[in-house]
Amino acid sequence: MFITGIRCVAHTLQLAVIDSLKDGGVDKLLNKVRILVRKLRNQTFIYLIKKEKLKLPILDCLTRWHSTYDMIERIQYLKEFIQIMVENDPKLKKNSLNNFDWQQLEIIAKTLLPAKLCTKKLQSEQLTLSDFYSTWISCKIETRTLDNPFSIKLVKCMEYREQFI
Repeated sequence: MFITGIRCVAHTLQLAVIDSLKDGGVDKLLNKVRILVRKLRNQTFIYLIKKEKLKLPILDCLTRWHSTYDMIERIQYLKEFIQIMVENDPKLKKNSLNNFDWQQLEIIAKTLLPAKLCTKKLQSEQLTLSDFYSTWISCKIETRTLDNPFSIKLVKCMEYREQFI
């Protein structure tokens, strides 16, 4: 067998993650989070967040799934602050997340973490073919082990994208 080239595996993983994030329920939840983040990025909330010495919310870039992970991670970090603000601001309450949404965000973040770590490893300059393969397989196994609907979807997307590596 003669290998003439291999597609960028980090890019392939990124495409698989983006495919999984397009799932209807996940996409709707992420849109709710984006709306909430935009509300929190106005001057009043930025002032209050800084006053509490908290990190500012992050709005994701749709073409970079890492930024979506970072947005989720940051919104979870700000959860307590958000819940306090929701009690005092009817406009924010309208765009707030319910308990189920918060639980789903937790699941999404836990599911995306192996992919995030895998991507970092795959971007290494000295990556051998065996390193690539073990990193990819480990990511799939860790993700599959989470055994939730989103992790199952992500593994299916990875398996689909494997055809094009």
